[in-house]
Amino acid sequence: MLRNKLFLILFLSSSFLSSGQEINDSVTLRNYILEHAEEFKLSKEIVTDPKYRFQLVYTQVNYSDSVPQFSTSHFGTHQYYYPASLVKFPIGLLTLSHFRQSGISLDDIPVFGSEVSCNNDRFITLSQSRSIRFRQMILEMMALSDNNFYSAFYHLLNPKLINDRLENSGYFGTNIYKAFTGCERADQLKTNSCEVVDSKGEFKSSSLITVLDTNEMLMNYSFLESRLFGSKHEDENGDIVSGPYDLNYNLELPLPEVNDMLIHLMYPEVGDQKFLMRNEDREFLIESMQKYPREVIPSYPARRYWKNDNDLKYAIVGEESTAHKTKTTSKLGLSYGFTSEIAHVKNEADGVEFFMSVSLYTNANDIVNDGEYEYTEVARPFVARLSKLLYAYELEKSKKK
Repeated sequence: MLRNKLFLILFLSSSFLSSGQEINDSVTLRNYILEHAEEFKLSKEIVTDPKYRFQLVYTQVNYSDSVPQFSTSHFGTHQYYYPASLVKFPIGLLTLSHFRQSGISLDDIPVFGSEVSCNNDRFITLSQSRSIRFRQMILEMMALSDNNFYSAFYHLLNPKLINDRLENSGYFGTNIYKAFTGCERADQLKTNSCEVVDSKGEFKSSSLITVLDTNEMLMNYSFLESRLFGSKHEDENGDIVSGPYDLNYNLELPLPEVNDMLIHLMYPEVGDQKFLMRNEDREFLIESMQKYPREVIPSYPARRYWKNDNDLKYAIVGEESTAHKTKTTSKLGLSYGFTSEIAHVKNEADGVEFFMSVSLYTNANDIVNDGEYEYTEVARPFVARLSKLLYAYELEKSKKK
């Protein structure tokens, strides 16, 4: 509570925007952040030192005759980052678009076959209980970042459909050819059969096992030395060995593209409507992305449960122990030292609204895959303070309207 009050006082008393500076390009955005970093205890080192691989996409929302207009600035976005759980967001969009086309309901139930079984096939056994509905799977994938249900939707859609639809929507830099099952590369391109039944157990639809040729995947990639990370890494046996960790031929989700996806979710009526879905499904996805873990009851026993509101929400909420007055529609990714988050921040009472997509790399020991990264000590406070700096800018801007 005290932190919230201090935050509000800072907003109301600050005069750092008295110059009326407008952020409308990448250079101005970067300089503006550096100029006001100290007021928000924001690390300038992260912004300027290449080792952090910091990148940001910031979209302002302005209205003309009640029609939203978007102005986007970004910098550092030429760099690769590993998106981790951030890929659950486009998979959620594509899944609900698929539901609309296929007549599948959120209350229907999937039952997966076991033709492809690797290190983690829990999504198969969970589905075969015939008790978990798509609604709960979407909710837990987005609010609890459940890997099993992400893998389930990856198999339901299949990698060819996923990547073809992304490319047809203009997202040429996004590549998703991986479930979170621990399979080897060739098996990642195979998907299980699936039968969909309604809540009464009656058959609705089915899909067969699919196999994508490895060459079709590889043609979308180029091997780059810049995707070799660390001076050492932990191998599959748990040993620390010399040499970098290879993130080539892996998940790709450029920040400008995923930021655009979030805009299309929040404003489907604007532009080319890249993700057509039922209104109730879209609203449910947004609601799921706004929830804190404590607001979700997990669907199966022994589910890892995130305890704090800021465990999976860094923007705005990151340094708060309880819910902030401003809700964010967001998704966080954490892996291999990379922190990435997309967020739509809106507070109607303050007249504030903006989109931000951010990524940074924190790996002090330079060992990759050992699980030792500075997510909570460095990345979380940085993203929280950066978002509050942008919030303050938007708040001052709204006062001048």
